[in-house]
Amino acid sequence: MCGNSPNLGGDAFGGNRALHCKVLPNPGVPFFHIVIRLSYLSRILRYCLGRSLLHTNARKAKLRTVAMSHPAHLPESPKSGSNVLNGLPPEDFSRRNASPVPSGLAHKIHRNWQDYGWHITIKKTLAYLVRSVYFRQVYRIYRIKLEGTKPSEDIAKRRFTFKILTVQNLDMIAQIENIAEWLRGQLTGAISAGQMCLVALDGDEVAGFNLINFDHATLVLVNLKKKLRRDFAWSEHIAVKKEFRKTGLGSQLRFRIFQELKGRGILRLYGGTLRSNIASLSLARSVGFREIGDIHYRKFLSFEKWHCKRVRG
Repeated sequence: MCGNSPNLGGDAFGGNRALHCKVLPNPGVPFFHIVIRLSYLSRILRYCLGRSLLHTNARKAKLRTVAMSHPAHLPESPKSGSNVLNGLPPEDFSRRNASPVPSGLAHKIHRNWQDYGWHITIKKTLAYLVRSVYFRQVYRIYRIKLEGTKPSEDIAKRRFTFKILTVQNLDMIAQIENIAEWLRGQLTGAISAGQMCLVALDGDEVAGFNLINFDHATLVLVNLKKKLRRDFAWSEHIAVKKEFRKTGLGSQLRFRIFQELKGRGILRLYGGTLRSNIASLSLARSVGFREIGDIHYRKFLSFEKWHCKRVRG
C-alpha cells in the first residue's frame, strides 16, 4: 500500500525517474457531520420531488384546460428527432418554462433525476452518504504516443464545427460549465492559466469538449495531483452532451486533440477514468490509448491509502 505520497513509477506518466504525486488536501469528515448530511439530503430529496410533482401537475392541468377550450387546435407532437437536431432532448420543450432549479447539491440531484430517474438517483445519493464514512475505487491510467497518430477519416454521423476556446467565449464557457458541473466557475481561470479546451459545436450549441492540462494531472476521484513534463499533456476532462452521444463525436474530439497537440510539440497524452467506466475506456481504446496502470484508492473517515499496480498488455 502506498503512503501519503504514492509512487506511480517512471512508466506511469513517462520519464525514467520515479515520480511522486501530491495528495490533495482532505480534512476528513467527523461522524456527526454524516448525520447532519443525511438530514440535509432527505430535505433536498423531498424538495426536488415536490417541485417536480408540482410542475408535472401544473402542466397536466394546463393541457386539460387547453383540451376543453380548444379541442380542434391541440399542438401536434414534435416530429421524431426534430428536437435533437435543435440541440434539445425529445422532451426538453416542457422544461424551458420550468421553475428555477435549486442550486448546489439539490441541482445535482435534480439533474440525476432528469437523466437517470429516481431509482438510480436514490442509489447514487445513498452511495454519497456511505462515501462519507468508507470509500474505495480503482482509477485506470492510459496514454498514447502522439507521433504515431494519424488524422482519421470523418466517422461522425453529423457535421460539427471545432474551436479552441478563449476567455472571450463566455457563452460557450457557460454551456460547458453546465455540462460538467465540477468546472463551474473554474473554466475561465483554467484557460487563462494555459489549459486548452477544444469544443465541438452544433450551430451555436456546445455538443462536446475536451479540456487539456499542460502543467499537471489532477486525479480528483482518487485525491491526487501530479506535475507533468514539458512535452507531456493530461486530458483533464472529455464529455459529449447526452443528445449528441453515439454520433462518433467522442472519437472526433480525440483525433482533433491529437493533431492539435502534435502541432504544439507534445509527445504523449495521458488520461484516466474509473475502471468501472466501460464507455470511457472503450472510447480510449478505440482511438489508440494504451492502459498502463491502476490506482487503488481507499478512504475510511480521514484515513487514506493508495496502491498502484501496472496493467500488462
